[in-house]
Amino acid sequence: MIKRISILLGASGILFSLGCGAGEAPPEATAGTDGASSILDPTSSLAASWRHRRGTGGATSTGGTTSTGGTTSTGGTTSTGGTTSTGGMTSTGGMTSTGGATSTGGTSSMGTGGAAGQPGTVAACPAAPAPGTVIYYACDCATNADPHCVAGNDANAGTSPSTPWQTFEKARSQFASLNAGDRIEFCKGGRFTSTTNGKWVNARCKAGTPCVVASYAAPWSTGSQGRPVIHSPTGQNAIDFADSGNADHEEGYVFAGLELEGEKTDVGYFVYNDIDSVLICDSSIHNFSIGVQLGGSNAANPGADMVNADITVRDSYITDNGGQGYLGGDLNSVIQGNHFKNNGFDRPVFNHNIYIAAENGINIRITGNDLYQSATIAGKCEGTSLVGHGLINGLLIEGNTVHEDIGTADLGCWGIAIVPGYASTELFTNVTIRGNVVTNVGNESIGVASCQNCTIENNVVVNQQRSNDTAIVAPGGSEGPEDAKTDHITIRNNSILIDQGAGIGMLHEGTRHTVVDNAIYNSAAATNGLACFSLDMPATSYTQIDHNACFQNGKGEWALGQGSLATWTAKMGFDAHSMLANPAFTSMASPFNLAVASSSPLVNAGDAVNSSATDITGKARTSSPDIGAYEL
Repeated sequence: MIKRISILLGASGILFSLGCGAGEAPPEATAGTDGASSILDPTSSLAASWRHRRGTGGATSTGGTTSTGGTTSTGGTTSTGGTTSTGGMTSTGGMTSTGGATSTGGTSSMGTGGAAGQPGTVAACPAAPAPGTVIYYACDCATNADPHCVAGNDANAGTSPSTPWQTFEKARSQFASLNAGDRIEFCKGGRFTSTTNGKWVNARCKAGTPCVVASYAAPWSTGSQGRPVIHSPTGQNAIDFADSGNADHEEGYVFAGLELEGEKTDVGYFVYNDIDSVLICDSSIHNFSIGVQLGGSNAANPGADMVNADITVRDSYITDNGGQGYLGGDLNSVIQGNHFKNNGFDRPVFNHNIYIAAENGINIRITGNDLYQSATIAGKCEGTSLVGHGLINGLLIEGNTVHEDIGTADLGCWGIAIVPGYASTELFTNVTIRGNVVTNVGNESIGVASCQNCTIENNVVVNQQRSNDTAIVAPGGSEGPEDAKTDHITIRNNSILIDQGAGIGMLHEGTRHTVVDNAIYNSAAATNGLACFSLDMPATSYTQIDHNACFQNGKGEWALGQGSLATWTAKMGFDAHSMLANPAFTSMASPFNLAVASSSPLVNAGDAVNSSATDITGKARTSSPDIGAYEL
C-alpha cells in the first residue's frame, strides 16, 4: 500500500502531499569487509521486518547493504530553526565544551531528572578511574594532527602517557583483552586512522564496571588540544560494537571525548547483536552516512535476547551525516543534550536528524537536544527533524529545541512527528512530548498519529515562515488500515505564535481527547483556512475543551468550519471559559519569548483540574494556573 500525507495549507490553499512508500527503510551505507556491519545485517529481526514492510521490490542487496527501491517517506517532518530564544524560551542546556576541545572528565549540564530544557546534574563522562585501573595509551600524529603532537610506538609498553602505543589498531586489538573497568585512552590533539573493520567487543566488561575508551592530555600538550580524531575510511564503521555470528550478550562500554570522522559513508557508532549498557558522550561524530545507529540483533543468535538495551548518547555533536544523525531505538535508549546539525542531506523526506525506528521501542528518552538543518538540500530543509515510526511505548520527547532559519523551510520541513511510515501495523502508546521549543519549521510543528494515551504539553511553537497548516495536530499524518487509530490525546498548556493556518487540531477519530489551557496568537493577513482550532468530531469524542486563549485580530474562526467562539460554545458546549484575547507574549519578534507579564489575561485563567502539573521551566502550577506554557 502507499500512505500519503495531504495537507491543505490554511493561508495558501495549496494541497501538499508527501508520499510514504510501502516501508521506510534505513538509508544505504557501505558494508564492512565481512558484510555484517552494514546498515542492517540481512538476517537481523529488524531487517527482516523492513523487508516484509517493503514487500516485493525492496529486498536487501547482497553484502549487507539495503536497496533504495521500495523505500518510503517518513511522512515528512523536520526542522529546526536557528533564531530561537533568549528570554526563557529555550535552553538546550546539555553540552560540554565548545568547538572540539573537551576534557576527559568533563561534566554535563543536562540532567535526566531536571525540568524541561533546564540544566541538571549528571555524572562526569567518563568517571574518574578507580584505584588499580589499568590504562593503555595511544598517540598517533597523522596529517592534520596538532603541530605539537609526538607519536608513540607500538613496541612501547603502552601503560604510561610518556610511552604510548602509536596506532589505532594496536589500541583496538587490546580492547578485547581488557578486564572490567580498564581503559584505553587516545591523546588529545592526535589523529588516528582505522585500517581494518575490527570490532569493539569484550565479554569481560560489565554494566557496573564498564570498559572505557577516552582521551588524555599527552606530556607534550599545551592544554588547548581538541578531541583525538579517529578517521574511518570508506567501507567500515568507525566504532563497531557488532559482535558477528552467534554472539552472546555483552555489556558495559563507555566511549568519551573522541572525534569520529568519516568519508560520507558507513556509520560512526554502530550497535548490533544484544549489546547493553553503552554510554557515548562528549563526542563529535561527523561526515558519515549515519552518525549513530542501533541496528537490532541477529534472530539466529542463541545466546542473546535480540534486544540492544540502555544505549545512551549524550552531550555530543552529531553533524554533517548524509543519511541520518541517529537511527534506531531499543529498550531504554537515551538521546540527551546533543547538538544535531545538517544531518540527512543525501535525500529529502526520508532523512532526519533523529529517526527513531523501533520494533519494540520501550522507554526511549529524547531530552535536551538541539536540532537544526534537517535534510537540508540546496539551502532548504526538506525532511522532519525528529521522526518516529514503528511500535513504541513510553517515549518521552522533552526540552528539545528544533529550529530552522526564516526562508529555509520547505513544505516537507516539519519539527516533531511520531507518525506511521511503514506498511505493517504501527502503534505509539504513552508518548509524552513536553517542554520543547519548535521554531520556523514547515507546515506542521508537532504531530502524532496512531498514538494512544499521548500528551503534548508545555511546548512553545513559533512559525513565521508563512507555511503553517496546523501547529500542533493529532492525527498529524495518514494512518493505513493496518495501523492503530489515534485515541485519548491531551493537548494542553502550549504557547503558539503563527502567521497563518490553525493553532491546534484534534481530528477525525478517537475519544477521550482533551484540549485545554492553550495560548495562540495568529498574525495572518489572509483568512483562508484561518482558525484557532481545527476540531471536527462530535462532542462525545472530547472529554474537555476549555480555558483556551486565542487572538487573530478579528479574523477567521474559532474552530475551522464551526464559526465564532460563541457559535462553537452554543453548539458544542465547550470553551465556556475560553477567550478571544491577546495573550500579551513578552516578545513576538526574534528573539521570541512567549512568557507572559502579570498584566496578561492568561494569568490565573487556566483549568485547575486539567492543567499540566508544572510549566515549561519546571515551575509548579498554582491552584489557579496560567494558560500557556509558562506559569508567572
